[in-house]
Amino acid sequence: MSNTSYYYYINYSTSLLLAYRFQILFLGIYSFYFFLGYSHAQLPDTLAPAKKISSFLHDTIFKETHTLFLDSLEKSSEIKAPIKYSAEDSIVFDIEAKILYLYKKAHIIYQTTELEAERAVVEWNNHLMHAFGITDTGGNLKGAPIFKERGQTYHAEKITYNFKTQKGRITWAKTNQNGDIVIGETIKRNPDNSYFVRNGKFTTCDHEDPHFYIQCTKLKVIPQDRIISGPLYMVILDVPIPIIIPFGFFPFRKPRASGILIPIYGEAQDRGFFFREGGYYWAINDYWDLKIVGDLFTKGGYRIGTTLRYRKLYGPSGSIGWDYSFQNFGEPGDPGASQNRTWFFRWDHQQRLSPTTNLTANVSVGSSNYLRRNSFDNNQLLQNNLASSVSLNKHFRRAGWNVALNFTHRQELTRQVTSINFPELAITMANPLFLFKRRVQIGQPRWYETINLTYNSQFANRLEAPDSLFFSHQLLGKMRNGMVHNWALNTNLRLFKYIVINPGATFTEYWYFKRIEKFNFRFPEDSIHKVRIAQRENTGFFTTRDFQFRVSLSTNIYGIWQTGSPRARAFRHHMIPTLSFSFRPDFSKPFWGNFGTLQDSLTNKTITYNRYEGAIFGSPGAGMQQLFTFSLNNNFQMRVNPKKSPGDTSKSKPLYVVLVDNLGISFSYNAAAERFKLSHLNFTARNNILNNKLNINLSARLDPYALDANGSRINELAISRGQSWLRLSDASLAIATTFQTQENKPRKQSAKNSWRNSETYKLLEKEYVPFSLPIQVNTNYTLNYFHAPAHRGKANLKEHNIAHSINLSGSVRLATYWNITYTFNFDFNSMQLSTTWFTITRDLHCWQLTLQVTPFGTFKSYFLTLNVKNPTLQDLRITKRRQWQDVAASVR
Repeated sequence: MSNTSYYYYINYSTSLLLAYRFQILFLGIYSFYFFLGYSHAQLPDTLAPAKKISSFLHDTIFKETHTLFLDSLEKSSEIKAPIKYSAEDSIVFDIEAKILYLYKKAHIIYQTTELEAERAVVEWNNHLMHAFGITDTGGNLKGAPIFKERGQTYHAEKITYNFKTQKGRITWAKTNQNGDIVIGETIKRNPDNSYFVRNGKFTTCDHEDPHFYIQCTKLKVIPQDRIISGPLYMVILDVPIPIIIPFGFFPFRKPRASGILIPIYGEAQDRGFFFREGGYYWAINDYWDLKIVGDLFTKGGYRIGTTLRYRKLYGPSGSIGWDYSFQNFGEPGDPGASQNRTWFFRWDHQQRLSPTTNLTANVSVGSSNYLRRNSFDNNQLLQNNLASSVSLNKHFRRAGWNVALNFTHRQELTRQVTSINFPELAITMANPLFLFKRRVQIGQPRWYETINLTYNSQFANRLEAPDSLFFSHQLLGKMRNGMVHNWALNTNLRLFKYIVINPGATFTEYWYFKRIEKFNFRFPEDSIHKVRIAQRENTGFFTTRDFQFRVSLSTNIYGIWQTGSPRARAFRHHMIPTLSFSFRPDFSKPFWGNFGTLQDSLTNKTITYNRYEGAIFGSPGAGMQQLFTFSLNNNFQMRVNPKKSPGDTSKSKPLYVVLVDNLGISFSYNAAAERFKLSHLNFTARNNILNNKLNINLSARLDPYALDANGSRINELAISRGQSWLRLSDASLAIATTFQTQENKPRKQSAKNSWRNSETYKLLEKEYVPFSLPIQVNTNYTLNYFHAPAHRGKANLKEHNIAHSINLSGSVRLATYWNITYTFNFDFNSMQLSTTWFTITRDLHCWQLTLQVTPFGTFKSYFLTLNVKNPTLQDLRITKRRQWQDVAASVR
């Protein structure tokens, strides 16, 4: 067979399998249960009809009494409990025949059985109860019987029940088993609560005339378990589908039940025909379950994934998942043919080991391109990082300490670089230690009693490397580890009752096991025999430390302006000025031993280097710091009297409207710095307007120093060079809002629009979609500006850089049963849409139509699904999808 004919054979065979997939699947499942030996054995008929029922149905003479007769008959051995009965019109008892007649809204209760009907008959000798409805002059059935037994409800035209054998016959009945509806011409109930149905219909549509149903000649229903049927076929909108299946099996919904997971099918351009997400779900017990799914491609690729879930009350809960994928692109020997093996591991865990000990885990780790090649979730496709954490926390109540043992992981998918911290130990003092506080407090605390000490320490071992080298022996030398201890001494004082003084000091000590040493080294391969600077790592136990002193003063200032207006009574300005000073010595001096010096043989200059460069917790800094910092935060409010109607003299509380939530500026001055003593002037503004529906955040940095002709920053104030006082260095603006409309309410009818009540208007209204549009829109606009004067005059480099984009997400309900959810982002720099997808949903009562579309971009795809809502028939669906992996064969 040639390659062409072989491909046609595969394509044609696969098309047949896909076209008749439901029939083949149903036939296999039904055959399996057929050989299990389920039978429809006919039970002996113990429901003989009443002798005087016919005369009772046509009786038009009713008694006028409205009484309730208690059961005064001698108890029979078959009747195990009292029978309670009542009727709204009358109750007639035939003593000779021992037959009880109930007229109009009859109600009978016996043990767990309850019967309601327009008319009812009780035959004491035959232990039978009969219930009927009556037909009015228009031919409509009135007071149809309702039979309730052990949580099950049956609606029928006629019911006969034997309270001795607990069997019953129901004519033209309808019962609902938690959304699974069975309709039958005749239903015969068994003592074990199961029942047989003749000429039955099975559906999950609760409409009076079901939109679809499965027609069966006979059914056996085991409540809360299963339905077993004879020959069946489907009927949609009263049109039968000409496909007959010899027998069927339908399990009822349960919280958890083992079973086969039906796969989805399709065709990928680079991997051939496929079956995806097919497998098996195993409910192991009340605490464990396991799901195994897989994908299979005709060109040799496959994927297998397992998810194990566990949950125990007051015990551990979580899930463990592992996926492995092999993808084969192209035929061996073809240009561009490749193979791709990826994996992914997930672990979520929560457990309270004791009242003071918790264990939590959230782990996601895998191959850098796994999500791009195997996921259908748009959020996962756009994910650039994977992060994991495992934490064991212990609280020592008496000692007042918190101890945490952590494992953290971060993986950058684009750079394919992984960073792992393990083990990571953190010890923290739970509450500050007040050094001079009296055990017995009498009166107000003295100033020295507020002095407190806090402490925390952390040990970490970090490894960062490319994914390709992560499991090689070369990584052992790239580990960075160390320990840091932090002490802080704080207190707060009040000066003149209005000024708050916060003095304090911090002390930090670092413990490391490596530090670098630089030296001059002559490389033999250098033909000129020049000496170069090299470095080596010395191992051992090394300690270093730094400390800092600080003090801050702050107060609150209020300014009020009375306007005299009857509505806007006053404006209030709230200011919080803060002045702080901090001192830190120069730790680069030889006295501290943190920095080393080296004579460069080429330039004959002395080079100073940090011995702890690249350390995991950093190291003491160079240069003395005498830092003065000033900040001022402002808040503006307005007092408004609520609006009153004319003549209203009642008192009401005033309203306070926030005009500006926060407006702040800050800058610092380092008196010990040799150059650039002044810092940038930082400006921030935040406000919520339109009843907190519009949030605005603005920040900017202004540089006071001048620029030379080349655009370089120089140690001279801009004002001294004739330039502007402050130069905008960078800024950002973020605007976020959420807009949501309310559904239109029906208007009150008046004489002018009384025509809306006419029959003509009601007929026309059905032909149009009602204009009721509940809309929700979440908008986020961001603008970033960066000034790079050093790029002035350079090709392909801009001095002023602006980047701004807008993101919209939300939902729109076009009509009662139509809904659209969307997410898209527009980049104003490239003038292109990105990160865009939307979902259209149509509620079809018992069915649902869903269309998910990513219209453009790398991940362009669509997914169309028409499915039954009820989970019992969740495999009754039609799907059509095309993912980006199926068309973008060049993307690996």
